[in-house]
Amino acid sequence: MADIAVLDIGSKSITVLIGEKNDSDIYYVKGLGQCPYAGYSNGEFFEPENLKSSIITAMSIAQNQAGVQIKKFFVGVPGEFTQVVCREVKNNFLKAHKISEKDVEYLYSLGNKFDDYPGYTPINCSQIYFILNGSERLINPVGMVCNEIKGLISYALCDDMFLNTINIILDELGIKKREFSSSCWAEAMHLFQPIRRDKFALLADIGYISTSVMLIRGDGLMDMISFSFGGGNIIAELMERFEIDFDIAAKLKSLCNLSLQPSENEVYSVEYQGERYDFLVEEVNEIVEDTESIKDEQEDNIRGKRISKEDYIEMYEPRLKKNNQVLIYNAFVNPIRALYNIAKKAKTAIEETGVNIAYMAFGFIHWTEDENSQYVMSAPILLAPISIENNSA
Repeated sequence: MADIAVLDIGSKSITVLIGEKNDSDIYYVKGLGQCPYAGYSNGEFFEPENLKSSIITAMSIAQNQAGVQIKKFFVGVPGEFTQVVCREVKNNFLKAHKISEKDVEYLYSLGNKFDDYPGYTPINCSQIYFILNGSERLINPVGMVCNEIKGLISYALCDDMFLNTINIILDELGIKKREFSSSCWAEAMHLFQPIRRDKFALLADIGYISTSVMLIRGDGLMDMISFSFGGGNIIAELMERFEIDFDIAAKLKSLCNLSLQPSENEVYSVEYQGERYDFLVEEVNEIVEDTESIKDEQEDNIRGKRISKEDYIEMYEPRLKKNNQVLIYNAFVNPIRALYNIAKKAKTAIEETGVNIAYMAFGFIHWTEDENSQYVMSAPILLAPISIENNSA
């Protein structure tokens, strides 16, 4: 089998991986090289002049381990240099027609025009689903007979600045063959089985200083938001707030557990260079929560604004395993985040006043004061006191 070389441009380091597929279609790693570099933010490299030397270093390490010379690269394009566009396409036939691979490729070509996205080039296209004769959705229509085929196709577009930068470097290194692919799309296809993707999946990839949040369905990305936020931001905030070194802050971040309901003086303890540092759990968690609110806002944008109630139910209903479980939905707020905030406020109210303010409403009645009123009032039919606990930790 031929060797396969992958170039991954991370927000903290450059990674070159050389692998080979065996007879069981399993890849094994022959060489792995990594080199730290300045990274990128908001779709721009911090030190583009040093990018080439970092790629050379990672390449040399991987090639020496594998004992081969790289002749072709598969280049992973980070989320911050990628846009996802979904388009509906349709093709009609004069009579019943058996769908072929060429028919599917033609559908892809119908939506593969991006004059309205100047500065971007398509690098991936894949199907979210197909519909034959207006019936049920399916992923692979090849071999099926129909008079009409519709499809929702996902296209990943790459920033031309990224393409040009990497192409120039690889040309200078003598590597003429290369293919670009969305790292986020490849990650999603690898992490989720097809049966899971058919019911929607939401994936947040939190890098060092860059995060991508993806909505996945079928064999494609329905939506994606990438922004400059990652674990490094949390470490930086802990360093500033507690005036501690990077290594201490990194260890403290690794201990943080937002699902904890800490006692008044409970602490995280960090051992560093023979000394012990204690930090109040409540204070650390509050700092991390405030920092992660940036990421949560972006997740909410996909989870709430982009997903209808019907699609949300289809996405999460299979996760209900017991008869007494309840699925919650809000159009603009992450439901788990909302529950966490309610639990926190209810706990504070009990500690300060002894009164439980957490209730679950069952059913609502809606009415107006008269037939001409445009203001609709609502009231719960039944309220039941509850307590909220996180048992997933």
